[in-house]
Amino acid sequence: MPEIIHEFEIGVAPERLREELFRADRLGNYFHTVQETEGNADRASWKLKAPFRATLGAGSLECQVLERSGLRCAWKASAPYLTWEGKLELNPTGQNTLVRFHLQIVDTGPLAAVHNAMIAVQIKNVAKLFERSLREKMEGKA
Repeated sequence: MPEIIHEFEIGVAPERLREELFRADRLGNYFHTVQETEGNADRASWKLKAPFRATLGAGSLECQVLERSGLRCAWKASAPYLTWEGKLELNPTGQNTLVRFHLQIVDTGPLAAVHNAMIAVQIKNVAKLFERSLREKMEGKA
């Protein structure tokens, strides 16, 4: 099952990141595969961009925040045969925040072996693009 733990430091207070990332309706906007989100802080639908709909075999992922505790959050976004599970941990480091991002993406459909092999190759890129998108919005730079 493809997974990654990606850590990076960002020049934003943890409280500000928490307000943005610990919401199902905002979190999806930081993934390059997501076109738009609709919902609320606890549940949201993440509509996928056209190229990824065919590749991932789903039009959208239904996201639910499973846990929010202080500066930690766990969430799950799923569609038939596809599950994304993530955890975010925010650690203050002076004026910055160390973000620990754990992501697991699993395909359980008829093409799972092929899809999971592709996901395993791409998951590092997914995490790096998440970081870049977060930096662009929160710091104004990539």
